[in-house]
Amino acid sequence: DVKISNIGVLDIVDGKPKSVLGLVWSIIAFYLVRDIGGGGERDVAAVKRRVLRWARRRCGRRAPISDLTKSFKDGKAFLAILNDVD
Repeated sequence: DVKISNIGVLDIVDGKPKSVLGLVWSIIAFYLVRDIGGGGERDVAAVKRRVLRWARRRCGRRAPISDLTKSFKDGKAFLAILNDVD
């Protein structure tokens, strides 16, 4: 089951960005752990490290990534990933 903490139904209905993004991340993390966890990795921290490595490879020098939060705030990392995947 997807673990959700501190996110209420009204938060989602009201469209509170922090709650909606938290829910989206919880769903993504759940499926990442389930599908690409591999090798017995079942904790979210290990999957976050794998996603960070993947994002760094995709972005290269176009958008330096140091974490999965601040590095994505200006949108450059998302664009670099989209450009690389395309």
